[in-house]
Formats: sequence, structure tokens, C-alpha cells
Amino acid sequence: MSGIVYFSMGVYENLPERNIVMPYIHTVKMLEAAHLILQRRRDKKMAETNSG
Repeated sequence: MSGIVYFSMGVYENLPERNIVMPYIHTVKMLEAAHLILQRRRDKKMAETNSG
């Protein structure tokens, strides 16, 4: 985490250092999407159990 903050606050001309924050942001978005998918799947199963 400290590495992300360190690199995000600087100005870098090299491509690897400049793009180090974007994979982190994409990973967080993917984890949030996976959480929503699992939550909706669980809610759907609960609804089917309660109605039938």
C-alpha cells in the first residue's frame, strides 16, 4: 500500500513506475464486482428458498 501511495504522488517518465497505480485500481474494481456477483447469487438462492 505504501508503494502505491509513493508512486502515485510522484512524476515518473518510465512506463512501469507511471502505470503502477492502474493495476491496483482495476484489481479493486474486479474484487468489488466479484463481491456483488456473489451477493446477488446468494440473494437469489435465498429468494428461491423462501418462495418455494
